[in-house]
Amino acid sequence: MKIGVLRVKSLRMVQRTTVPSGIFLTQIPVFLCVPPRLYCLVYGRDIVKYAWTLSEKVTAVDYFRSLSEEDLNIILTEAAFVTEHCSCVSDLLTLLSGNSYPVAHRLYPALEKIAIAFNLVKNASNLSSVLGEETKAAMNTLSNNSKREVAARMKDVAKQCFDRENNLMAEDPANVFFKSVATLFDPVKMMSALVELVAEAAENIPLLRGPISTAEFQVLHCVLKEEVKSSKVTENPKYDVMFEVLQQELCNAMFTSYLLSCL
Repeated sequence: MKIGVLRVKSLRMVQRTTVPSGIFLTQIPVFLCVPPRLYCLVYGRDIVKYAWTLSEKVTAVDYFRSLSEEDLNIILTEAAFVTEHCSCVSDLLTLLSGNSYPVAHRLYPALEKIAIAFNLVKNASNLSSVLGEETKAAMNTLSNNSKREVAARMKDVAKQCFDRENNLMAEDPANVFFKSVATLFDPVKMMSALVELVAEAAENIPLLRGPISTAEFQVLHCVLKEEVKSSKVTENPKYDVMFEVLQQELCNAMFTSYLLSCL
């Protein structure tokens, strides 16, 4: 009996994020849906088959038994969309959940990536041209009416998320700080930052104003840029090239004040 209760509870949890009417895309924050949606994408059909093996007469079991083939295809399509197009939000949450190194320089680029991802979907005149491969394949299993409805929900949730992020960033008093930190210390942005931008960004960070002059900071920042450029690239998500370079150069007396300020 206990095992049966646990099974039903598991189905209830999955059921809450698998409503074929699209409620999860309009009423549930998508970043909270990524893990269960990924599970549904992989095991969706198995879940329905499993529901038919249970004897319990409860809402969750009845729900999965009642799904038509089209309902299930809609669920799998929306699951693919969340997995492919909304994981950048959950990736940011994972980054913020705990690291052994500073992550301030990675926040603004991550937020820009999220905005770009949602902007592409909300403004796409041809939605299939910007969808991930799994989402496109899943869309092709739907009837024309369902395709139109699901596409409209995808564009709507992308617009809501894009507008929400833009509003939050515009209202956040720390926006300039994080943008400046990214300009100085995000490996991609620092490579293209002009001297004037480096000086302006340094002035926007109070901790960098005291130890050394702006002119000296610019010189040392150019040296740091070269060190980052020559460092080995790794795909390990837990490795942060900027932090590692700063740590390695701490033994250099010429850099000490500069590096301690940066860290």
